[in-house]
Amino acid sequence: MVLRRLANEYYRELFENASDAIWIHDMKGRVIAANRAAERLSGYSVDEQYDLKVSDFLDEEALARAREVRRRLLRGEPVTERYEQRIRRRDGSEAIIEVATSLITVDGRPFAFQHIARDVTEARRMRDALRFYLQAILRAQEDERKRIARELHDETVQSLLLLIRRLDSMLSSGKRLSKAVRQELEQLHSLAVEICEGLWRYARDLRPRILDDMGLVAGLEYLANELQESEGIRVIVQAGSSETQLSAESQLVMFRIAQEALNNVRRHAGASEVVISLDFVDDRARMTITDNGKGFELPKQIGDFTGTGRLGLLGMYERARLLGGAFEIESEPGKGTKVVAELPRRATKDRGEPTDESSSRMKDCH
Repeated sequence: MVLRRLANEYYRELFENASDAIWIHDMKGRVIAANRAAERLSGYSVDEQYDLKVSDFLDEEALARAREVRRRLLRGEPVTERYEQRIRRRDGSEAIIEVATSLITVDGRPFAFQHIARDVTEARRMRDALRFYLQAILRAQEDERKRIARELHDETVQSLLLLIRRLDSMLSSGKRLSKAVRQELEQLHSLAVEICEGLWRYARDLRPRILDDMGLVAGLEYLANELQESEGIRVIVQAGSSETQLSAESQLVMFRIAQEALNNVRRHAGASEVVISLDFVDDRARMTITDNGKGFELPKQIGDFTGTGRLGLLGMYERARLLGGAFEIESEPGKGTKVVAELPRRATKDRGEPTDESSSRMKDCH
């Protein structure tokens, strides 16, 4: 009896002094125990909480989530993961909590549910703010890429084209030119063509117009052809239904992920074949990029890519996550690499990307 009393007192002290909020409610949802942390979190005194039910803290969506967790526990399923809930405080404000729920049994029968909760309201707000600013930075980056690409095309490349034509005209005019002058003009012509083609490629890589004009599938085929022509790597693009219902922002993120994945194939993989597949199921788009290269050993978590020199992979993960999507990578030494990106068809806050109707396709520099 003494040991049991000591154990009960020890548990009571742990219960009362825990930094996490703890609630226990019976099978009908009535609160039968709460600690001081629950009092601070909810704004209700412990005594006041005894007059409350779970439904007094939760809206319909949160209540449905709680019921599903309880059903799983009653079926004997283990529920070890924490889940997120929003609760109403006494003053009407909302708190975001992470909850771990367990079933309490007495003599083998369900008696009550215990909830251990941690207030993550401020952490969630900071995370959302960070995500918002990161998304704003990525959008600004894309806008700047587009602006620079347009200026290179409309001003610099066009000026070089004019210079090339003038040189062509001088070389083909029939006027007698000394050998030295002709050689100098031909060298200038070759140099102008080389610079023009370099700028054209740079502008194209900054923002391929085909993505704006013809969509994601055409953009993926463009990337595939470019890798095939430059590296001799066979690239197969397998696309499902039309991507027209995919938001402009999601198309852009998919394109950038594919671009980075193929750049990694070019630099690291030593592959002879790459397959890009794009499928649309319900409200999700799924892109899989698989190569038969040498593969590599994956770090234990995505953030560890910063120490491996593969920051582009971390960028792919962040781009997908910002749109409410998912990003996975599978690889083993000697077994190739598989990149999977899944995004919603409609971005949460899709502002779209305006197409550039005023500029025509870049002309050949020759």
